[in-house]
Amino acid sequence: MKASEISERRNQIVELLKEKKFLKITEAVKLLDVSHETVRQDFNYLEKRGLLKKVYGGAQLAENGPTADLQFRETSHYAEKLAIAREALRLIPSGPCTIGLDSGSTVAFLASEMRALSPKTIFTNSWASMTALLDSGHDLYFSGGRLIRSDMSFHGNITRNAFENIAMDLCFMGSSGVWNHSGICSASYPELDAKRQFIERSSTKVVLMDSSKFATSSFIEVAKWNEIDILITDSHIAAEMKYRLEQELKVITAVPAR
Repeated sequence: MKASEISERRNQIVELLKEKKFLKITEAVKLLDVSHETVRQDFNYLEKRGLLKKVYGGAQLAENGPTADLQFRETSHYAEKLAIAREALRLIPSGPCTIGLDSGSTVAFLASEMRALSPKTIFTNSWASMTALLDSGHDLYFSGGRLIRSDMSFHGNITRNAFENIAMDLCFMGSSGVWNHSGICSASYPELDAKRQFIERSSTKVVLMDSSKFATSSFIEVAKWNEIDILITDSHIAAEMKYRLEQELKVITAVPAR
């Protein structure tokens, strides 16, 4: 089954829960025309992302889950983000290391893929990444700070102070639209400090960004491309853009599943 079809089905589950508040497994099987095991897998996936809570015989909408905006961004360009996350996984050393995980939906995809890795030390300000790793064997540190509900991440003085004395081997960062900018971007000022800390405290800086971001613009530039070591994007990036970026940093393209 195509990744886009899986994404669409999981979106349907969330929409059904918004309407019904409670969805039986048997009802989901009938409405979606899939097996009981497929519904259980979807429920597990959505629960890990804070979108629903499994209860006896079915699931209910999570009371304090991520916002609809984050839900949309996690499922928009699903195949591209998953491919990027899996490519990023290849950069993580097999032995002990310290990793920073920035906010952003593609970084949250990576966090989910990291669950089976040998134990690492992980610092993050992303609630989505934190919850994805709760059942892993990693040593987790969560920054706290001021909550930005649009992507369920934490920023501000508390977040900055949490990271300012930490040395990270590598960090994985997200970016909003970069059109008309010369580097990675953010949609709001509160996110700026945490992103700069990841850049300044990490030996290797990796940006995870699907190619749609090259066609949209953002409010503020966080860092120039030459401050970043590696960009991982999907294979839909325009050849001219890829060539230009390769003059500044290493570019890895991930091929989405079909």
